[in-house]
Amino acid sequence: MPRATVSFKHEEQEWTHDFEVDAATTVLDLKRKMTSSAPEHAAWFDLCRDGSTVKNSDLVDPLAIYIFHYLGPSGSEQDNLVEHAAGLTGEDHDDPFPAAREEPRPLSAPVAAADPEPAVPRWRITGGSDKGGIIVRQSESLKSADLGRVSTGAIVEEIARVGDRLCYRLEEGTGPAKGWVSIRVSGKELAEKIS
Repeated sequence: MPRATVSFKHEEQEWTHDFEVDAATTVLDLKRKMTSSAPEHAAWFDLCRDGSTVKNSDLVDPLAIYIFHYLGPSGSEQDNLVEHAAGLTGEDHDDPFPAAREEPRPLSAPVAAADPEPAVPRWRITGGSDKGGIIVRQSESLKSADLGRVSTGAIVEEIARVGDRLCYRLEEGTGPAKGWVSIRVSGKELAEKIS
């Protein structure tokens, strides 16, 4: 039976997991399989391929590696969930956010404020100052389409990281809004982690 590979990253750990699929498996089917104990959690994350989010209705390509991008059920990520839910159809899920229809539950005790860790690592582009920035590719492959350059000094949000390749979303600076860049080439740092 064919398998779909999903790449995960949490803090400094990276791993992949294979899920059995068939020729008719959609991305939403795969997401529900990944969250079999709570299928409604399929709305809490996106799967990305070649630097772009794939649609729930797309068929799974067993030759592709999908990147897991966690959106989260609360906090500042709540806006992402609302936007994500707007894109779901009745076929996707009868009620993707059943908990949103319930009354909020009271907290049992106040939670002490802790220093919040950034939800997503951020990077500053340091290379390419003599060329106007560093090259951005459409996918992880160095042979994928060249999307242009992201400017030196730009701040980017990490979507995924595979070895020395970084899939990013642009926060500040100029260049493609999303894409893949090299963190280092031939021992030279092109991007530095800032959070």
